[in-house]
Amino acid sequence: MMDFPRPEVFGNYMLKNFGDIVMPEDLPWWPIQPGWWVLLAVIVTLISTYAYRRYRHWQRNAYRRRALTELASMATLRDMNSIVKRATESAFPSDSTETLWGGAWIDYLNHKTDTPCFINGDDKLFNCLLTQPQGNWPEGIEALRGRVRAWLELHREETL
Repeated sequence: MMDFPRPEVFGNYMLKNFGDIVMPEDLPWWPIQPGWWVLLAVIVTLISTYAYRRYRHWQRNAYRRRALTELASMATLRDMNSIVKRATESAFPSDSTETLWGGAWIDYLNHKTDTPCFINGDDKLFNCLLTQPQGNWPEGIEALRGRVRAWLELHREETL
């Protein structure tokens, strides 16, 4: 049996004089480069603008939340017309709604939504609320509350 000489290096002879792999140092996270500062400023500006607009929208709709709360907890249906009048005064300060009544009042309210909330005959129901005792009110009075609620939720407020 023939005995071969053992090599000095085990494995590939071409890697005999190579050293270990040296990893570079980690890049520092701080201070960040100017491009990241610009991106950070843009993100902060966008978030601030969004938060400000949401807050302004929430403030502008305070009258709407108040009117919906009053509608849900009103003592008598007779208060329904005054709730809608106060809401229109807050939502549309440049419009004069004090003198509107009857069909003109219903047309005005329907004009302020994309789809009309009130139907023909609602002007008579509003008038019954104001002029007749509660026992003489017609059948559709309770349904009028749902249409008033829908109008309060759907109308577009005036943009200044």
